[in-house]
Amino acid sequence: MDLSKLKLQCGIDTFEAVTDIELDEEPTGVRNMGTRPPCVEHGKQWRYKVTIDKYSGEDSGYNLDRVTATIEDITRLFKAAGASELFISRLDIRFDNFTPKSYDHYYKLNQCLLSLLAYDLKIKNRYGSIDPITGELKSICVGKNTNDQQAEYYNKALQKSELGISARLELRSIGEHFDLLHPSAQIKYFADKWFKILGKAANKDVFKALKADINNNIISNYKPQMFSTVAEYLAYNSLHIYDPNQTGTIFKALDSAYQNNTAFYKNRPQQQIITLADIMAYIDVLRQSAEGFFQANICS
Repeated sequence: MDLSKLKLQCGIDTFEAVTDIELDEEPTGVRNMGTRPPCVEHGKQWRYKVTIDKYSGEDSGYNLDRVTATIEDITRLFKAAGASELFISRLDIRFDNFTPKSYDHYYKLNQCLLSLLAYDLKIKNRYGSIDPITGELKSICVGKNTNDQQAEYYNKALQKSELGISARLELRSIGEHFDLLHPSAQIKYFADKWFKILGKAANKDVFKALKADINNNIISNYKPQMFSTVAEYLAYNSLHIYDPNQTGTIFKALDSAYQNNTAFYKNRPQQQIITLADIMAYIDVLRQSAEGFFQANICS
C-alpha cells in the first residue's frame, strides 16, 4: 500500500486527572466524569477529563509545550482548590490524518493493525460502529475504556468536518498512575510504550494466526441461502480478508467449483491487499509522526 500521500500529525487529545476533591466550578475543557470505585487504600476520588484543545485553545494538542503547560495549569487549579492527591490515570495520543477524504481508503489498514493488536494482547472487547441511515463505517475500536490499552480509528470528518481532519487514530493508555512533576517525559514514555506494543503485535506469527482464525470464522459462518454465490459472500467479508491466499482458502472450503485454480483466479473478487510489510510501514509512519511531535518542541 502506498503511504506516501498520508499526512499525519501527532498530538495529545485528552488526559484524565484523578483527585480527592470535587471542583465547585469546571473550566472550559474540564469535565467531571464522576467518582472512581472506592477502595481501602484511597478515599473518595473524582475523575476529570481534560480536552487539551478546548482548555488551551485550538491545535494546542499538537504542541508538547502547550500540553505540558495545560497539565501544569490543571495541577495548580486542583492544588488551589485543596487537592492533596492528584495524578493522571489516562492519556490519549492522537494521530490525525489530513489527507482529504481518505478515511475509507485507510480503514482496512487500521482495522488490520487493531486486529493484530487485539489478537496479540488477547483483547476480547472489539467493536465497530455503523451509521444506521447511511451505512457508513464510523469507527473501529479494541480494548475497554477502564484499564490497559485501547485503540480506536474513527471518521473525524463525520464528527467535525470543519477541522479538515479525515480520520483519527487514538492510542489510549488507561488505568495508569503517573505524577505531574515531569509531564513531557511521561508522555514520551507512553508513546514509546505504545510503539513497543504495536511492534510486538506486527509479526508474521501473529498475522498468520490471525488470518487462520478469520478464515475459520468466515467458513463456519457461511449460510448459502443468504448469498447467491461464494464470491458474493467473500465480497461481503472483504474487509477481513487481507490477501489472495485467504481468498483461495475460503473459496476452496466453500465451493468445490473453485478447486480448479484457473477458474478461481479468473473469478475471485478484487480486494484491497494488506501485507505485514504494509502494517510495519504504517507503524513507521506513525512513529515518525510522533517523533516530529517531540522534536518540534525540543527545537522550538
